[in-house]
This record gives sequence, C-alpha cells and structure tokens, in this order.
Amino acid sequence: MTQSNAAPPVPLSRTRRAGQFVFISGQLPRTPEGGMCQGPIGEQTAQAIANLRSLLEAEGLGLGDVVKTTVWLTSAEHMAGMNAAYAELFPQPYPTRSTVVSGLVAAADIEIEAVAFDPRSGAPNQARRRGRKPARTARKAGSARALPCLAQRCARGQQGKSAGRGAAIRSAGRDRPRGRYPLPRPIRPWPPQGRP
Repeated sequence: MTQSNAAPPVPLSRTRRAGQFVFISGQLPRTPEGGMCQGPIGEQTAQAIANLRSLLEAEGLGLGDVVKTTVWLTSAEHMAGMNAAYAELFPQPYPTRSTVVSGLVAAADIEIEAVAFDPRSGAPNQARRRGRKPARTARKAGSARALPCLAQRCARGQQGKSAGRGAAIRSAGRDRPRGRYPLPRPIRPWPPQGRP
C-alpha cells in the first residue's frame, strides 16, 4: 500500500518491528487510487498481496521473507480463487497460514496480514539503532587461541610444582638410609668415654 492509496487514519501502525520480526497489519484490496477493488476474489487477493509487498519493500524485505500470514475471507466459497492467486504470487516455501471466514469492516472479500523475518537485523543492529552500544561477545578465534595458551601455562605450572616436589623428595632421600624402614639411631654410651 502506497501513500496514494492510504486508508483513512486509524489507531494502528502499518508495520512494526520487534527484534528480527516485522509485523504488518491486515491489507485490504485497496487500489492505488484509494478505492476498493470490487473484482473477483482472485483480483482482490492479488491487490491485497501487492499492498503487502509494497510495505515489505519499504522495510527492505520481500514476499519470500514472510513466515506467517492470516487471511480473512467473507465466504468459504472464495477459498479456491484465493488459493490460486496466493500460490501464484507467494514464492515457495510458502509461509505458514491461518484462514478465517469472517465479516470485514470494509467493502471487500479478503484481508491479509503477515509476519516477516529479517535475518539482517540482529541484536547488535537493534542496539545501535536505539543508540546503545552492543554488548561485547568473545571472539571465537580469540577464544580458540587463548584456551590452548592457558592450558599450556597450567600444564607448565603443574609440571614445575611436580618437579619441585620430586627434587625435594630426592634430596631428602639422600640423607636417609635405604630400605623400607629407617635404621634406629645408635645408643650413645654413658658416661661419655674419657670422662670419669
């Protein structure tokens, strides 16, 4: 829907972003001149989808980015004609869809709303758009380099501690008699020799 065929002002947004999703309000088969298409259901469906495509292009998206649609029909008899035009205009894989038979507030037989997914707008882009700095995340390459270095340092430290303990044990072992049990200390004679 372009500015030339805009409907009278109502309290709603034609499009609204929420994270990586774009929600589009229901589109009627309104012509570029501002009137309502009164042709067969196939023509009305094509016009409603054309208005939907116009709003998607304003967001930098297309019909292929739509992941969910809801279609309102005034009669179940319009189902076949709507499906024929719908399948011709939407690319495959088709978005998920709910179809409801209900009365409409406008003089039309169809209304289509959609939800599109924008893979380009992630959390960092949203943060920049709102004037906030995105949270820093650890780089995979840096993490891959840091982990081996940390592991090597830990390994060297453990080896150093083990080597130090081994050296201390070896040095202490030189002063001790060999064998399973240490020899008892000799008894010193009393009184000392050479003294009365």
